[in-house]
Amino acid sequence: MRVKLSQNFLKDRAVAVQCVESLGLTKNELVLEIGPGKGILTRLLLEQAKEVIAVEIDPNLYCFLQHELKSYKNFTLLQGDFLELPWNKIVSNQSKVKIIGNLPYAVVSPILQKILAWDHWTALVVMVQKEVGERILSQSGSKKYGILSISVQTKAHAEKLFSVSKNCFKPVPQVESSMLRFFPLKHPLLEKKDEEHFFKVVRAAFMHRRKTILNSLIFSLNCSSEILKSALAQAQIFYERRAETLSLEEFKNLSLILQSTLHYENSK
Repeated sequence: MRVKLSQNFLKDRAVAVQCVESLGLTKNELVLEIGPGKGILTRLLLEQAKEVIAVEIDPNLYCFLQHELKSYKNFTLLQGDFLELPWNKIVSNQSKVKIIGNLPYAVVSPILQKILAWDHWTALVVMVQKEVGERILSQSGSKKYGILSISVQTKAHAEKLFSVSKNCFKPVPQVESSMLRFFPLKHPLLEKKDEEHFFKVVRAAFMHRRKTILNSLIFSLNCSSEILKSALAQAQIFYERRAETLSLEEFKNLSLILQSTLHYENSK
């Protein structure tokens, strides 16, 4: 079979079994698989779930899976780019869904953002590049803590399950991998209405990582130094700290203060 896109396929069945077991499936659950590839996870999922929906971008793999798994009545295979397909074209009945995937390393972040913004997922297990996993899980104070860490941790609890050797894939990639599991937070850090401004502040803060939080915000936001210094003081954040030292709560407080301040200034 000729594969059109550059992909690394999981070949270790023991790792595949661990991945599927990590979802904690029951016989009455719906599972979405992103990027089934040659179906090593898919076959295991079909034996354990009520229904499996898989989205495969590669037309050659789509045809391969259609033939290989045609005997399964609980399988729906969609051909297309997961990032471009609207949710109602993937899951029509808005059921609660568990999600799994060996994600293409280049698009891990946008895939995670699409899932995290959706209200119907209950668990997520994904394979990611080791370095990306470290960034997702990093806490404030770490050099790897940044926009990706914050965007995930404001909406989900994330944990590393285990490391996966590059030798478990074919062809062998140049990097090691990690299996991560996510659960949606019962009480997300932010209200929907505050998310846009919060991430505007976070992006501005990390735009110049080597600068102090004050200087980075001055460079990136259309605000005076006086307004920013006042907002930082109200949030009890010393203006010479760097963005990577701020906790989620500190970013939230700063964002809300700036949002209120700028709204007041614009109304004058």
